[in-house]
Amino acid sequence: MSSQKRIAANRSNARRSRGPRSAAGKSKVARNALRHGLYAIKLHELAPTVRIEAIATKLCAGDTNPLLREQALIIAENHVLLARVRAARLDAIERRLRGGGTTDEDARTASPDPPAEKAKRPGQRPAVDPRVEFDAITEAMPEIERLERFERRAWRDRSRALRAFTSVKARS
Repeated sequence: MSSQKRIAANRSNARRSRGPRSAAGKSKVARNALRHGLYAIKLHELAPTVRIEAIATKLCAGDTNPLLREQALIIAENHVLLARVRAARLDAIERRLRGGGTTDEDARTASPDPPAEKAKRPGQRPAVDPRVEFDAITEAMPEIERLERFERRAWRDRSRALRAFTSVKARS
């Protein structure tokens, strides 16, 4: 059983930790999920919305059950989000590769224009020295770790929606 002193302390702490109260503070925290632009798929871009609708329609396969459609949309949104996370991860590494060496020693020892082979297939990236690639990945790690949080959340939400979708589908 908690003492009266502990209960009073908990209430005091709870009063102070209820989030922002001002309109400016509320609008600032409302944009937190858009920091990386990954959750902006519903808000700003028409093409992903069309893609989400197409995926959801294929998942439903002509079934008009609104509960099934809702879960299909969640699955599709998270599918698109996972694709954007993968693209953002690759972009973070590619930006570092285009930027050159990551440390002073690398910058001094690397040639200004490392010899790159021609791409063997259209759209394929030319070969890069493994040390330079490793340095680029190492430098991109803080950004990659931030993206992993979004990826884990998208996988979790997608898995839940898949279970719910399967459950609704089994009942109908």
